[in-house]
Amino acid sequence: MTAIAIFENNNLNETVKISKTAVSQQGESGGLVVDEEITIDSLLKALLIESSNDAAYALEEHLNLNGQNLIELMNKKAESLELKNTRFSSSSGLKDSDNYSSAHDLAKIIAYSLNNKYLWEILKMPTAEITSINKSFNHRLINSNQLFGKIPDMLGGKTVYTDEALGWLLIAVKINSDNKIIIVILG
Repeated sequence: MTAIAIFENNNLNETVKISKTAVSQQGESGGLVVDEEITIDSLLKALLIESSNDAAYALEEHLNLNGQNLIELMNKKAESLELKNTRFSSSSGLKDSDNYSSAHDLAKIIAYSLNNKYLWEILKMPTAEITSINKSFNHRLINSNQLFGKIPDMLGGKTVYTDEALGWLLIAVKINSDNKIIIVILG
């Protein structure tokens, strides 16, 4: 949902300056550097490929500086998608018990996100290279989804782990030109 809210409300070519607070986020990291300047597009790749919590927080800070509240945008989108068992309290999903969803709601988010072809191009990347604006920092991103190349017609997917939710896996597979299967495994 973080990526959806960013895609729908921002120009992917905008530049974000990485703060010390963003770099200090717990959990998975995209290896961002304090004061590095990088595009929203590159941060989305770090977020979606590597589950980068520093990228999620940097995006949240950037929106806040521009008068947007990312968490509010995420919750409004959840409401518009009629997600009854979903609430967001952080961009990374790590903060507290007020950040939750169900397998059914996650499947609805995935179904909605399938309309965004570029998001799914990112989600099917096993690796990617991103670079700061001035080319001084390079980051190699590695997707933890070990199913790449093993499931025919896999559109992409996302693996996640938090202590509260344990491991979870989201995958979309193309069956034919009109049908897709969405797989959500939690815990």
